[in-house]
Parts: sequence; C-alpha cells; structure tokens
Amino acid sequence: MTDRSKPRRAGDPGDRVFPLHAVVPAESLILFDLDGTLFSGAEATVTAVQDVFEKYGVPCPPRDEILAFFGIPTAEFQKWLAGLCDAHGAKASGDARASGVEIAPGAEIAAEVIVHENDLVPSHGRLFPGVPEMLEELTSAGFTLGICTNGQQPYVGTVLKSQRIEKYFHGVRHRQAPEDEKPEMANEIASAFPALEAVAFVGDRADDVACARRIGAKAVGCLYGFGRDGELDDADFVIEGIRELGGVLKRIGKWE
Repeated sequence: MTDRSKPRRAGDPGDRVFPLHAVVPAESLILFDLDGTLFSGAEATVTAVQDVFEKYGVPCPPRDEILAFFGIPTAEFQKWLAGLCDAHGAKASGDARASGVEIAPGAEIAAEVIVHENDLVPSHGRLFPGVPEMLEELTSAGFTLGICTNGQQPYVGTVLKSQRIEKYFHGVRHRQAPEDEKPEMANEIASAFPALEAVAFVGDRADDVACARRIGAKAVGCLYGFGRDGELDDADFVIEGIRELGGVLKRIGKWE
C-alpha cells in the first residue's frame, strides 16, 4: 500500500507511474479511466478478434461478449480468448514454440489478437465526442490531469499518441502485473502529486468508483461507456457525455 504522506519522485527506482510532463502549479487533480471514458477501442478490439479467429478457423464470439471485457484486465480477456480457441481445438502457427518458448496454441492466438488490436487502434479507435475540447478546457482552467487504466503498454501509449491527447496528461498508471489492483494504482498516481487535491475520478466501471473512494475524490460515472446496468449506482455523479464534466466540477465548487 502506498503511503501518500511520502512524496514520490518521478524516476525513482520502482516508480510505476509513467510521467508525461512536469507538473505545473495547480491545486486540483482529476484522474480518468481510458477505454470507455475518453476513448473507445471497441471497433479495434472486435475487428482484431474477428480477423485472427477467422485466420485460425475459430468461430468468433458475439460482439456483446467481447465488449463485456472492456475495463477488465487484459490478462483476463486473453485467458477467455485462449479458452475459446483451445475448446475449438485450434492450431496456432507454432512461431512461439519455434523460438524456444513453450506456449499453448490458444494462448498464442490470444496474444496475436492483442498485437493486432494495437495495430488497429489508430485506424479503428476513436475519442468520444467532446473529449479533446474538454481536456483543453480543463488544462486551461489549471487542472492537473492523469490516467489510471487497466490497459497495458503498448496499447495505452498507442491510444495517447494516435489520438494526440498525450500532451494533456501529467502522468499515467497502466496495469503492469496481474496482482495490480486499480484502486491502489489510482492511489499511486495520486501520491505522485502530493501537493494536489484529488477532486474527481472519471470512469465507466465499478472499479472506477472504487478508485475515487480510495483517493478521497468524487466518483463521476460515464453512462456512455462499457459499464453494465447498475454498475455506477454508487457514483456521486453520472454523465451522459464528457461535455457534462464541467457542470459536475462547478457543482462541487472546483470550477467557476
């Protein structure tokens, strides 16, 4: 567990917050989830599964089943894909085994899906309407912005760069190990900015509400994301579009 009373220095050994920019003087920190909140990789992910499964002759699962894994750790998504492939008796290319690495065919195919998904992000992914404008307004208003996501590199880096929103964020905490828990990841990134008050965590899943509670911020639930019915019932506020975030910040006295 991270001790927020002890400032963390960017670049320290073991530092797991990915710093993007030096922090400018500000009083408030807002953290965002990525997929389902700022960005939709739905078409990239679904297309990647379809393309790779067709290549190996595996029946593609329904779109809704694929989208249910948004916001879930990538390792769990890969495990599910691998199980579908193994149940069908799919045979992978054997490239991984030829390189001396023993890997089950289903796991190899699932890994190929993830690589293909990342390749498709620039062409098939999209920001939700109003995201660039809202990020610009928040930055101009003096907020420090960060991202806490279950996504892994290189996916996270590809999204930020291809969508040209990297410049708005002072830090990113992405999932790096199976034991990572998102609320503790949120606490790590909040701890990287000990002088700032964490005012909001914005996301579309239940664990994003838990992140807000962990850092003592308001939970802003995004109804347009990939959360299921009732998943955001405990959020302090819900919004149907990112443009409504400014109104929430005004209601809690953080934006004039």
